Amino acid sequence: KTHVLSEQSVVEAVVDLTRGSPTGISLISGAFQNFKGDVFRIMQFLGTPEEEYKNLRYVNVITLDNLPQHDKKIIILLALIRKVDYELIENISGVFNAKNLLQSLSEKYSFVEEEGLPELIKRFSRTYAKHEMPSLYEEIHRRAFDYFSDKLDNEPKNKEYLIDTLYYHFRVHEDDAYTHLISIISYYISVDINFCEELVYNVSSAGVSKEMRNKINILKDSFPYVILKDYKKTLPLLEAISELKKISESNSMQILDGFKSSGKN
Repeated sequence: KTHVLSEQSVVEAVVDLTRGSPTGISLISGAFQNFKGDVFRIMQFLGTPEEEYKNLRYVNVITLDNLPQHDKKIIILLALIRKVDYELIENISGVFNAKNLLQSLSEKYSFVEEEGLPELIKRFSRTYAKHEMPSLYEEIHRRAFDYFSDKLDNEPKNKEYLIDTLYYHFRVHEDDAYTHLISIISYYISVDINFCEELVYNVSSAGVSKEMRNKINILKDSFPYVILKDYKKTLPLLEAISELKKISESNSMQILDGFKSSGKN
């Protein structure tokens, strides 16, 4: 059977609509390979080449809608994890050999690569999962958070585990994660400012609310001035650390009050 993308008219239309973007072509090719029904139905909903982003998002939705359930869950898992980690994939999905699984998926779907998904497809698929499969979206983040929390318990000074734990913490409960972030920054700021910057960059890369992104950006903007010892311009960061210390001291006082009152009885 001739592959539909070998037909010249279709190839020209796909290249035109995606502006020749390799990600776009592989996505549409994958949709054609696996779409159940009339593949040309995909094309008729696409806009003009100027609407390339919208076109690709639409094809991504169509593709995910029509994937076998198991493949869809794995592809969403690949979209949601911060980076491909075979042990993490095996832990969350229950598959025996994640490396082989990725290889077979990359052979089956043109938009999957052996090292995961292209960034644009990850972005589209995250949005899809958040709206279409919210319970799966939450479960993957929660299980990834639990997985890296356990790793961090065993190696509390491992900075890579710290980044991963915090990344997923922000997706599970961003207010608690922000408090955790400030406490880590207050610990590392005088000894490793570069790590503080790396940490903030990685945790804010995807999926936090607009309000939280603004709070994180305020921290991010303060770091260069810590190096320059510009007290005035690091004030927002120092205030956030000071506020955290007040909260923890207040909590300690409440615990002590509890001990005092229980001692009286």
